[in-house]
Amino acid sequence: MCGITSRRKADDFIKKGRIKINGFVVKEFGYRVDTEKDTIEISGRVVRPEKKRYLVLNKPRLYLTSIGEGEEGKKTIEELIKDIPERIYPVGRLDYDTEGLLILTNDGELANGILHPSYELPKVYLALVKGTVRARTLERIITGTQLEDGPAIPDNVSILKYEDKNTLLEIKFP
Repeated sequence: MCGITSRRKADDFIKKGRIKINGFVVKEFGYRVDTEKDTIEISGRVVRPEKKRYLVLNKPRLYLTSIGEGEEGKKTIEELIKDIPERIYPVGRLDYDTEGLLILTNDGELANGILHPSYELPKVYLALVKGTVRARTLERIITGTQLEDGPAIPDNVSILKYEDKNTLLEIKFP
């Protein structure tokens, strides 16, 4: 919450005795602090929680949804948010060649509420597909596909409209 490190790296700081709360070295993981009352030190420096930041970004095509290192030769959304003083992260991702709404924040609770499957917040995508999509193709889409990080099986796929020689689909994921 102070914009210093990730939770995982904070565990390393605890192991190394680099974190103090109210002058005492923290030795246990998951130690609860009251950011309004407690004094938090990391390596002798007092830190305070960052102001919560929420950003809605219309991610352009040909940008990676990435903060930090991207793939060589590809632009990342970090270039688009470089003037934001807080460390913020994307909530979810959009593919490199996809454009659309992307939420970025440093509010871990909000990000968890959006992403964690137990909250059952649907994700809705609009896809403009070349050609005329017919019922048989819709059946194939609804059965899902295997991605690098697991299966992607939509809850619902519907045709919104035909425009020119293309089909606009709405795809909902659980």
